[in-house]
Amino acid sequence: MSNVGKLILVSNRLPLTIVKRGNNFRLQRSTGGLAIALATIHKVFDAIWIGWPGIASEKIEEKTWRMVEDKFREEGLVPVLINETLMDKYYNGFANKTLWPLFHYFPQYAVFDESL
Repeated sequence: MSNVGKLILVSNRLPLTIVKRGNNFRLQRSTGGLAIALATIHKVFDAIWIGWPGIASEKIEEKTWRMVEDKFREEGLVPVLINETLMDKYYNGFANKTLWPLFHYFPQYAVFDESL
């Protein structure tokens, strides 16, 4: 028996994103370097991936969410819904304006705003 535990990936975005077109929802592959880079690791190691599915919690009804959530779980993904205000402050604010510049060697562009 192996002593290796289950690999758990946690990121802002999942490799699948919920897209709403009119009254219909569908899943599509996420774009971006992190999602693409970790997708192979996710499959090879049969990992669990936790992250935001790309839609604000107030933009999807509970019944629809449960159906979509099941599809994510079939892929080994654990979607975490976040409301639009929090996502905007965190993702577009803190993550992109503070963390991204710092971790990509552009500290001169990092902006820290406590309200985010």
